[in-house]
Amino acid sequence: MPASDEVYARLARLCSVSEHCVWDVVQKMHRWGLSQAESDRIVDRLVDEKYIDEERFARAYCNDRMRFSRWGRIKIAAMLRGMHVPDSAIRLGLEQLDVNEYRDVLGSVIERKDRTLAEDDPYRRRVRLIRFAAGRGFELEEINKFLPED
Repeated sequence: MPASDEVYARLARLCSVSEHCVWDVVQKMHRWGLSQAESDRIVDRLVDEKYIDEERFARAYCNDRMRFSRWGRIKIAAMLRGMHVPDSAIRLGLEQLDVNEYRDVLGSVIERKDRTLAEDDPYRRRVRLIRFAAGRGFELEEINKFLPED
C-alpha cells in the first residue's frame, strides 16, 4: 500500500491531466487498499485544492459524450448517476449542452442508421429508428422531429 502523500501526489497528477469525479478516485484508492478514513482525507484535500470538481467533471463528461460518443441526455445522465455525481451537477452539465449541436448529433445519428436499414415498410423503419435513437439516450420528442412523416 503506497503512503498517503504518495497517493495524494499520484491522484493530483491524474486529476490535473483529465477530469475525474470523486467516485472514480475513491474506486482507485479502494483498489490500492487504502482505508476509508484515509481515502476521505485525500478526497477532501483534492476537492479543497480544486483538483476534483463534480460540476466541472459533469460539464466535461456531458460535452465529450455528446460529441464523441454521440449519446443523448438520458444516457449521459444515467451514466453520471452511476458514478454518483450529484443531481445538481448533472443538471448543470446537461444545461450547458448546445441545443443546435445536440440536434445536429441526433440528426446525424438517425441519418446514418437510416442508411443502414434494409427495412422497406415505413412503419417498421420508423420504429427501428426510434428504438435506436432512444437506445442512444435521446428523448422521444427530439427523435420525432427528425423522422419523416409517413
